[in-house]
Amino acid sequence: MSGNIELVEEYVAFLQDNLEEILPGLNTILQAALMYHLDVGDILHTFSEQIDEFGSYEDAENVSYYYSYCYHLALYYRKYDRLQDAVRLTIQAMQLANQSSNDGQFKRCTALFESLRQSATVEQISEYRKMLMQCLGEYETDRHFIVKSVNE
Repeated sequence: MSGNIELVEEYVAFLQDNLEEILPGLNTILQAALMYHLDVGDILHTFSEQIDEFGSYEDAENVSYYYSYCYHLALYYRKYDRLQDAVRLTIQAMQLANQSSNDGQFKRCTALFESLRQSATVEQISEYRKMLMQCLGEYETDRHFIVKSVNE
């Protein structure tokens, strides 16, 4: 296990020298943390200023990386019982997946949200439902049915 930690530390040093790689790099670190049960809270804190800028990215590649980052961070937070943060990031990832018209990613976020539903606030559930309703688009006449189904 210590070999994994050393490898992550080397990667963090690389990211500090290559700021343009922080978003894909943190995504890789989160995936490693999930796979090898690593605590990477200090690493996330180290790059908190750069992380705050991720939401301003608009090009397709960075939006894709940001989706993946949000999704994996939500999984990471779920694993460490930071459930409110996990729900918030799941909704954010879902919005990015929808923005990118990536149905597969949207489906994964929906499944993740449902696994976290008990920890979601009323506002978060409302936001989730609103996103689902937007997916219906022209089929607004089915709105009552969908809302009833989601509430059950």
